[in-house]
Amino acid sequence: MQFKEEVLKTVPRVNIFNKSLLLKDDGVDGSIFQNPTKLHLIIGTQSLLNEKEVTKACEFLHQGHYQKPLPLEIVGIEYMNDDPAIVDMLYAKVHPEDGSDKLQLIADQLVKNFVSSGLMTKEWDRVKLHATVMNTVFRKDPSAEDKRDSGGQSLKDWESFDARNLMKMSGKYHF
Repeated sequence: MQFKEEVLKTVPRVNIFNKSLLLKDDGVDGSIFQNPTKLHLIIGTQSLLNEKEVTKACEFLHQGHYQKPLPLEIVGIEYMNDDPAIVDMLYAKVHPEDGSDKLQLIADQLVKNFVSSGLMTKEWDRVKLHATVMNTVFRKDPSAEDKRDSGGQSLKDWESFDARNLMKMSGKYHF
């Protein structure tokens, strides 16, 4: 993923006694980036407990108005909390290329259908459209690409990262 490569190139580091130490962007390393083959949008979470519920959910997804292609652009990054110095998840913003709110309307309607059918619990008024690109939970993911910093040392699971420099340098990144 080009985003990962660019971010890791810009993370300030110092080499002391052949060990690379993070300076300003504490906690930013290769293990917290989303595997590009797993990049996705989350509409909502469900717990489908039997084949009947799975079939019903699939029927909602296969209805005609959810099947039309909708060209998207992924531009800009944002974090999920109030303090950019203590971030656990960084996401890319997703929008239809035509500037419309079509994707938001589809996502919100889909959740409404799932909630009204009992296949999902309502959590929010609107779906937060995003694609996770960095998440500290990936440090524990056995399929993550990199589990060590560039000096070969294991990083503490769930360690938050400082995204202040990243936001300044890549806040309007075009994916």
